[in-house]
Amino acid sequence: MVPTSKPKIIAQTSKKMSGDKDKYLEIRLVNYIPKPITKEKVSETFGKWMS
Repeated sequence: MVPTSKPKIIAQTSKKMSGDKDKYLEIRLVNYIPKPITKEKVSETFGKWMS
């Protein structure tokens, strides 16, 4: 079976820095989660892309 969509890739970063979002979108990541990581951030981020 051939997949109908590309995989969704979410990065985990060591800390949030200026320009991160643009850099990650440029290399085709759909989102990122900066440290400190919480269950709420993970749930919210993955929730956007799992539906």
